[in-house]
Formats: sequence, C-alpha cells, structure tokens
Amino acid sequence: MEATRLIDSAPIRIGQRFRCKGKYPYEDVVDFMVIKSLKDASSRQLLVVSGFMAGRVHCDIPNEAVNDWGAIDRTWMIEHWPTIYSDCPVEDVWVMGYDLPELPVPDEQTGGRRIHVSPELSSALHIFSYWIANGTVGMPLLEGIDYLSVCREEPSLLQTTYAIFVNNLEIDENGSVLNYGYAEQRAAQYLRQYCDEDYIAEPPFRYFEVELY
Repeated sequence: MEATRLIDSAPIRIGQRFRCKGKYPYEDVVDFMVIKSLKDASSRQLLVVSGFMAGRVHCDIPNEAVNDWGAIDRTWMIEHWPTIYSDCPVEDVWVMGYDLPELPVPDEQTGGRRIHVSPELSSALHIFSYWIANGTVGMPLLEGIDYLSVCREEPSLLQTTYAIFVNNLEIDENGSVLNYGYAEQRAAQYLRQYCDEDYIAEPPFRYFEVELY
C-alpha cells in the first residue's frame, strides 16, 4: 500500500500510520498508528510508534469518527487534525501503508524527479559483489585465503567488508566512481587481516571506514 496525503486519502484503517513533520518533542518526524481503543472497542486511538515517546497513546478518536467498516473517516480527521497534532499542518500529513520507512517527498519539491544511484556506482557495487561471491575479490592479496568459509561463520565480517568498500568510494558530481580499485583493496585488506593473524593492514583502518551507517 502506497503513502498518500491525508487530504487525498481513503478512510484510515487499524494498523495504518500517520507520518508527520514536526517535533514530538525533539524529533523531525513522528509516526502515529491507528489502533483499536483500549477503552472502547468501537473507538480508535493514535499510538506513538516512533522515537523515544513510542508506546504512548497520543489521543482518542471517538466512535463518531469511525464508519461502519471500522475505518476512521478522512473528513473527520482533516477537520480535527489541528487539535490532534498542531505541530504539523494537515497538508503535510501522510497516511502510510504497512511497510514504507521513509517520509515521502512531494513531486513539487523535487521537480517531479527522484534521486537514484548512478549507473557507475551501481556497476561498482555489482562488480564488487560478484568478486566477493566467487572468492576472487582483492587478488592477489587474498590468494589462498578462504574468506568465504569464514564469512559463513561470521556474517558480520561480510557486513563490515561491504561498509569499508562503500565508505572508501569517491564519486564525482556526475556520479562516476573515481577510486574503485582503492576501495576494493581496503576491503580486501580487512578480510586478510581478519583471516590471517600475521597480516596487519597499512594504513590502519580509520573510524569512518568501518562505520555502519
């Protein structure tokens, strides 16, 4: 189910979420999930499901707002939204589906465009993944090193290896990858250092290289 603005949405059912701009009290985005009221099964409540206030019932939605199918009437929500959550204008409220993790950006704010990974960056990731999968990444540094067996036992090793590769990539303003070989070499050094206790990578890995964002 895709996200729609509240002002354009259909009736809102249990389990759907309102995603809003604003602070509650210290966060840029807040999610409210529609749940069956803990007080009255014919009514609804909005439960905070994001941030450190998660788990708190934000407000009650009376049964007069609930239609015969158990959904909250959109018109009622639009009319009463300023009293429900005044930190976000009703025009900026989104009704979310059940598995959409990001705040949608209206087309008028992006000129109808979305930002995508460049073909060159996508290609670099594909190539690196291929060499990783067939056991030939970082040759000749990893020649004779069975890192795949180690990765099967320690999945976090592969996770950090990918982080090092991606964190070292440099991309120009056109999306072209400038240093694929260096990024692959650093990833290979990490694998070698993990699998070979006598090997020490030079230079030592810096904090940003191993960061898992």
